[in-house]
Amino acid sequence: NYLSNFERGTANTQQNQQVDEQVDQLMTLLATCLCECAPPSTAADDEHGENINDPILMAVLQVVEYLIRHYQIHARPHTAHMMLRTFLPIHLMYPQLFQRVLSLVDLTTAGGSVGNSKSRKTNATMSGGAGTWTFLRPFAASGAKPINAKGLAKMAARDE
Repeated sequence: NYLSNFERGTANTQQNQQVDEQVDQLMTLLATCLCECAPPSTAADDEHGENINDPILMAVLQVVEYLIRHYQIHARPHTAHMMLRTFLPIHLMYPQLFQRVLSLVDLTTAGGSVGNSKSRKTNATMSGGAGTWTFLRPFAASGAKPINAKGLAKMAARDE
């Protein structure tokens, strides 16, 4: 299997696109899993103010960590977009976790399309292109206040 020793820097464009398409499918599945996570309990919060002991969430985080380390999904525009799209639904339950995801991704380039012409059309519609996530920059800064639903809506509406 070519993915076991895969390196982004030595792969050609077609190989990188194939990996991006597979990551896209996996991140869609992971987003579904995240929707099954229970809200954190307030009794045993960790040092970051969140109790991340949900087994589903922990499994998803381990998969994402592996993808970041081995496939640099946070550094490629399309897969970075997929990371943001995967974690956005739980930003209210785990604001510090979402803020960490924001800090990993270059918000000015996250977006874009990948794959064959049929999936490119779908992905372009879903991603909105590079810079789609720039409105989240104020929340990505170190020490920034956690994002809330009202702030997210205001920033998204203001962004062009």
